[in-house]
Amino acid sequence: LPSPSPPTPLPDVNIVDLPDIDEIVEANFNLQESLDQTDPLSPHRVGLGGCPLPSSSGLIPFPGDLPVWSDVTEVSGFIDCGSDVLHLSSDAPNFKWPLLIDYLKVPDNFDGCIVQFDKPSCYIESSAGRKPYEDFLQESGVWGVFGCHPCYSDQYSLYLEMAIHSALTHSRAAGVGCCGLDYSDENRVECKRQKVVFQRQMFMALTLRKPLLVYCNKAEHVMLELFRTTLPYNYPIHRTAYREGPEIMWTYLKSHPNLYIGFGTELLLAGFGALRRTARVIPLNRLLLESQSDPRGAAYCERKYNPSLVLDVAKRVAELKGISVNTVLHAARENTRRLYGI
Repeated sequence: LPSPSPPTPLPDVNIVDLPDIDEIVEANFNLQESLDQTDPLSPHRVGLGGCPLPSSSGLIPFPGDLPVWSDVTEVSGFIDCGSDVLHLSSDAPNFKWPLLIDYLKVPDNFDGCIVQFDKPSCYIESSAGRKPYEDFLQESGVWGVFGCHPCYSDQYSLYLEMAIHSALTHSRAAGVGCCGLDYSDENRVECKRQKVVFQRQMFMALTLRKPLLVYCNKAEHVMLELFRTTLPYNYPIHRTAYREGPEIMWTYLKSHPNLYIGFGTELLLAGFGALRRTARVIPLNRLLLESQSDPRGAAYCERKYNPSLVLDVAKRVAELKGISVNTVLHAARENTRRLYGI
């Protein structure tokens, strides 16, 4: 039999060939002003699965009396809101999802995971004519977020944008991401290009009314300014892989009442004192739990990509707050339901 032909590479379409983002955003906000008066599901009010967000008089109280689930007695389920399990599947492509969950020894209260499809390779069809995410999303308990990570902004093209948009129409598509800004020295992509690519994905989230999952490294103030100029103030946002101190966290939470902070395995490592201070003071109704593995987590190498790491993260948050692990799990599960509708 002839060998299958290699997958077609993404076309090289320069970002300058795409429409100007400032014009698009200005037109979008002009449209929003008219929709606000007539459409209860306009982007200024959209929330989980199309549910309206609270009005300015009914926003989450902040930072006063916040709910504490101290009376939780049953074992709470959990969802891994930042899963790297896709990488394990890539290492062992013959694993089917039920076998993978059994292999990872995920506990019974595992309700599922949100997998981030944020590399251009996720949108290239195989020789069988299928994209990598399609088989994953057939499985129960698996949702996906789709976008372009800032580290791959130099590969962003009109073709890739159309592929992401198509993936976001899938019934198991939970949001847009992981997108954002990485101005660290490790990322060689030009900051200006990252900013434009990020703005385009914010606009995609607005038009499709999907929550936005964002990553930020060394560019917090730039991101906050982009939120202010591009998104409604109460837009649903998941700030993933958070590593900063409580000062930046409070800035995010005070200015964006529907923004949630995701804590990953960095919380389990030494050298993240500022992050631990953040976990100690964050309101329970604004946190999410993730299993994404920091490459420096040598002690967790054997369990990397394992959704059950969420339980370790929850235990550390509970220790820092002086509350039960189940209280943290229940809070995070409710926040996941509130943000993503799952």
